[in-house]
Amino acid sequence: YADFALWQHTLLGNQDDPGSLAARQAAHWRDTLAHLPEELPLPTDHPRPATPTHQGEVVPFEIDAETGRALAAIAAGSGATLFMVVHAAVAALLHRLGAGDDIPLGTPVSGREDSRVDALVGFFLNTVVLRADLSGDPDFGELVRRVRTADLAAFSHADLPLEAVAEAVGQPRVQGRNPLFQTMVTYHSVATGVHELFGLPAEELPVEIGGSKFDLEFAFGGSEEDGRITGGVRFATDLFERETAERLTGRLLRLLRAVAAEPERPLSGIAVMDEAEHTLVVSGFNDTARALGGATTLADLVTSGPRDLEAPALVFEGEELSRAAFENRVNRLARLLIARGVGPESVVAVALPRSFDLLVALHAVVRAGGAYLPLDLTLPAERLTHITDTARPVAVLTDLACAPQVPESVAAERIALDGPEVLSELRALPSGMVTDVDRRAPLLPGHPAYVIFTSGSTGRPKGVMVEHAAIVNRLEWMQNTYTLKPGDRVLHKTPAGFDVSVWEL
Repeated sequence: YADFALWQHTLLGNQDDPGSLAARQAAHWRDTLAHLPEELPLPTDHPRPATPTHQGEVVPFEIDAETGRALAAIAAGSGATLFMVVHAAVAALLHRLGAGDDIPLGTPVSGREDSRVDALVGFFLNTVVLRADLSGDPDFGELVRRVRTADLAAFSHADLPLEAVAEAVGQPRVQGRNPLFQTMVTYHSVATGVHELFGLPAEELPVEIGGSKFDLEFAFGGSEEDGRITGGVRFATDLFERETAERLTGRLLRLLRAVAAEPERPLSGIAVMDEAEHTLVVSGFNDTARALGGATTLADLVTSGPRDLEAPALVFEGEELSRAAFENRVNRLARLLIARGVGPESVVAVALPRSFDLLVALHAVVRAGGAYLPLDLTLPAERLTHITDTARPVAVLTDLACAPQVPESVAAERIALDGPEVLSELRALPSGMVTDVDRRAPLLPGHPAYVIFTSGSTGRPKGVMVEHAAIVNRLEWMQNTYTLKPGDRVLHKTPAGFDVSVWEL
């Protein structure tokens, strides 16, 4: 074996020498593995531990002879090997389970290409990275052809040790995660009929090592005599529960049977879930329909039912605002807005900091029948201008400190809630409950309750109008699910433009 090691060192040469085999193969792997995913997103049950235990278990499986022969026929028709077919199947499975279009897998190579090492005892294995491209929703036959091309290129550059490949590619190392790939696929051609060795009866004995070097390992073994393929899925118990690994194995077998029967079917058309799983996803997870309650609008929902008017409605920075005081302020401000022309389908911008005034303003706009539009004054003026030009608010509720920050381009009346004239007007208004009798028109479930804008990932924020019926449905579902009681408190933790906790009063 020492002679082999010296021979390999001479064969590869020095990577610093551009003409050496090591340098040429390092360049190949740098190109082939450029922009490789750092980690394959697998459907794990547990987060990756900082220090893995390397413990593992195996879920065995068997592929019937008819399916095995059909897979062999696919291989023959594509000029590929059965290993390439099962490699394509594993890549397709992980792709269908959400791992993406770029699936890197590892596989061992024998390292015994030179006949002179046949009689030597020693470790000659190397590991290569096989990268499968599943973009464009190919059918299985096309995927096998893509895999064949990638695998042949990998096997023809398999002299460079994996550690040297990892150094050449330069992918960041993370403790507890195998570099370059985290899932292994192997295929061992089982030769039957060997019943005797050295004149003694021979029997193959399975050996369970009880460990796992990788997140997942798909091991296949085929018999050329009858076409059956046996194997197992080894999984890291740090990441997967056995039940998950068993489901994964079942999905692999379903996919293999499907592609064996219809290799021309696009991968997106292959069912990997069984009937029970399909029913759970389609019907069970989506069984969210529920009848709406008696409240038809958000204003009705907030004001319905008995209330302890002396109990706190809001707590902010150590101060409390009772429900009676809150209702008085909301109703007076709602009447002021109605007097200024606000009614159903009117939009009122709200530019206020986190405060009692912010919650009072939002409720008052809805109580008046309008739809509020929250403005975050930390945003650039151009973005605020786009938002207001799109939503066209009829007024802006603000305060004296924030009013100068509202862009001048916002063509709407500024109502400073702490301004002397506004305060005087509010004090003169009745504090009784605002209803349709007071509004400029009846408030209906289909009227807008609020308008918010997306973060603008496409470059321009987009407005979203939420109807009263929609937010009422959401809040009634939440109450039915979490059963908030009068003594419970909800933290208003996010901006008003992204949260509904302002309505859980």
